[in-house]
Amino acid sequence: MKKLHLPVPLRLHTDGSACLELPGATVGDLLEAAIRTHQALRERVLDAAGDILEAVHVFVDARDIRELDGIGTPLEDGANVWLLPRVGGGTGAAA
Repeated sequence: MKKLHLPVPLRLHTDGSACLELPGATVGDLLEAAIRTHQALRERVLDAAGDILEAVHVFVDARDIRELDGIGTPLEDGANVWLLPRVGGGTGAAA
C-alpha cells in the first residue's frame, strides 16, 4: 500500500482524511484509486485529459513527479505521495 497525503483544502472532499492508504503501481493508479472513493477529488486534481492540474504539485518521497515520469511515476510499496496546491502571492519586495 501507498500513502496519499492531502492538504487541508482537499480534506474537505475526503471526509476529513489527511492520509489515504491505497494501492497503485503508479501515481496515476494511486490517484484513480483515491478518486473512485472520493469523486470530488477528480476536478480538483486532474484536468479533462487526466493530467495533473498545473495548480497542483505532486511529490513522491520528496521528489516532484514533474522531474520524474509524471503521472506514470512508479511507486514502491510504502511510498509516500503528497498533493500540494501551488502557493502564490506577495510582491516579492522586502517588507
